[in-house]
Amino acid sequence: MPPHCNTMDGPVVKAAKMALETGNVNLILPWVPKKAEMELKKAFEKMLRARKLGKEAAEVADYWFFETAVRLHREGEGAPHTGLKLANSKI
Repeated sequence: MPPHCNTMDGPVVKAAKMALETGNVNLILPWVPKKAEMELKKAFEKMLRARKLGKEAAEVADYWFFETAVRLHREGEGAPHTGLKLANSKI
């Protein structure tokens, strides 16, 4: 069974990680509805600034950004968001 969109190994988090690695927020935008794009762009900028504060801050900022991306994605699907699940979750 492929990973779900709300898991750490799912397609939304993978796209968010790629956006982070490249510094290109546009790579995650297709996963959220148009009306959520500005919120995700602002979250991306905040996450990038927070990452500069050290390793622990970067870990928290990354997770928060992944959580935000998945929440916005799920809202766009009309589905509830119950938090990020671990990789390989069977949900």
